[in-house]
Amino acid sequence: MQSEYDRIGSRIQQALSDTTFACSSLTSLRGGTTSYAFLCDLIQPYSPGAGDPVEKAIIKHAADHLSCSPDFSLSSSRCGFEASMLAALQGGTRHGHCFNHPVMSTPRLYHLNEAQSVQIIEYVPNTVTVKEALRTLTPSQAASIGHSIGSWLRSFHDWTSESKQTKLRDAIAKNKDMKALKWKVTWEQATQVLERFPNILAKWGKGLWEEIKDSKKKDATVNDGEEIGIIHGDFWTGNILMTDYSTDQLHVIDFELAHVSYRAIDIGQLIGDLLEMAHFNPSLAPSVIALINSFIAGYEKVKEDMAFQIAIYAGVHMINWWSRGSKGESKEGEKLLHKALEILARAWRKDRVWLRENEAFCGLFES
Repeated sequence: MQSEYDRIGSRIQQALSDTTFACSSLTSLRGGTTSYAFLCDLIQPYSPGAGDPVEKAIIKHAADHLSCSPDFSLSSSRCGFEASMLAALQGGTRHGHCFNHPVMSTPRLYHLNEAQSVQIIEYVPNTVTVKEALRTLTPSQAASIGHSIGSWLRSFHDWTSESKQTKLRDAIAKNKDMKALKWKVTWEQATQVLERFPNILAKWGKGLWEEIKDSKKKDATVNDGEEIGIIHGDFWTGNILMTDYSTDQLHVIDFELAHVSYRAIDIGQLIGDLLEMAHFNPSLAPSVIALINSFIAGYEKVKEDMAFQIAIYAGVHMINWWSRGSKGESKEGEKLLHKALEILARAWRKDRVWLRENEAFCGLFES
């Protein structure tokens, strides 16, 4: 019996058969949860205009549902928003060669068929996600990568705020469906997680959680203000690639959730993702902390109010470990909830001393 992936792949291959991007074969790439992605072997090499002709490309299809959950309806308009971001970032490198730091890039957009919600994107060969690579990186290597990620993200946030990017900001501000989805999978799902653990929530205060959640309702609607702009929207180690395990070639992918909101969301998600990894794999802690501290240094100084918000977004991401995939009983998972809720409580109460003494957040609160 054909899977949904196979059926969609067959339709795409047929639709492309008389085009420049006709494929001899399609291989499904099932790592994502939102859209259907395939590696295409092109019948004829494609010349993108800069660089050598390519024989492979990524084909991405945004269906009207989640690829990981066909019963979950989702607007296919995300395809056009991601294409707008990739086109704007064409070439991708924001800060050139930095001494002893990697160059980060984004894949090129070759073609968009908005009617069929299909993008054809540059394939970057021989890559591994930073999430996977972290298991083999030394703290020194992790620090180098962290600084590059931080400097790229700051450059990205600053670049999208320039006056010449007004049209891009106006366009991405219309990605309201994905903005609403981000709020739902962050705050509603975290609430559902905590309802499963009433004793843990009671220890830290259900009222405290409700205060924090209520304060974040504006995340789903805000478009203007301090520290607000275009964000990546799903900035974690699974969406940053390394070429050949080399620390001098990094690539940022997957801009479907790009929208206008608080920049602290991107920063907090990456930190929360890394702390989650270190919690379940303590041997990774030295590299994780090195990466976080260098990431914060690479992003450079933020205002104190934003630093507290970053910690809040890191904590809620950690809570949502329980909502990503099927989880049974887990003592370590419950310990993670305690860690996450303490971070949230300390940040909400603006406990600068505690956060400054925390090895993951100290860089945000240096005097």
